[in-house]
Amino acid sequence: MIQQELEALRSVFPKRCHSTQVFFRIVSQINSDKLLKNILNYIRKEDLVMELYYDEMESPVGPLTIISEAEHIVRIEYGLFNQMEAKMRKWSERYFDNPIFIHKPGKVDHVKMELQDYFNGKRSVFSFELSFHGTTFQHKVWQALYDTISYGETKTYKDIAAAIGKPKAVRAVGGAVNKNPFSIVVPCHRVIGASGKMVGYNGGLDKKEYLLAHEAK
Repeated sequence: MIQQELEALRSVFPKRCHSTQVFFRIVSQINSDKLLKNILNYIRKEDLVMELYYDEMESPVGPLTIISEAEHIVRIEYGLFNQMEAKMRKWSERYFDNPIFIHKPGKVDHVKMELQDYFNGKRSVFSFELSFHGTTFQHKVWQALYDTISYGETKTYKDIAAAIGKPKAVRAVGGAVNKNPFSIVVPCHRVIGASGKMVGYNGGLDKKEYLLAHEAK
């Protein structure tokens, strides 16, 4: 496990930096877990990397990947991590310095439990903290989704545009909704077209239909 973490660290440092590569070559020859742990702790203490923890869970709408940093959840995505790894690395490099992904279930177990309760019909709101990473406009849209659409309700893109004080920005709202990084929890599945029809959903309309039917029970 420690060697795997070191390999993850190696991947975020510049490959052309000779001194960095020499350092990791030497470290890779160390057989003492205690010493390796001390090295890892030093790197973390000096804030040389940003650790992002993830785990996966099965759900009625397929596998979900949950990603956290420190105490905040930063993404909940449909699919398995290895299917989206390139996308997540590109995204993380935009918002974090030297990000590395570490599979650490204990960091997101509380989220998995709350999502399971949701699917079992025992929970309609979530208590864990989210950290939004996007443009200021996207933040406003995502916060409006989270704050203004209750469990079992639906609203239109026009409603969300009005909620953020931009009544003419319906198309831009649609773009921000499509970039929502928190599937299910920030309920973009509750946003419908002006005619009442279900329109595009990043996870697929089949998932949107399931979630709305589930919440209507």
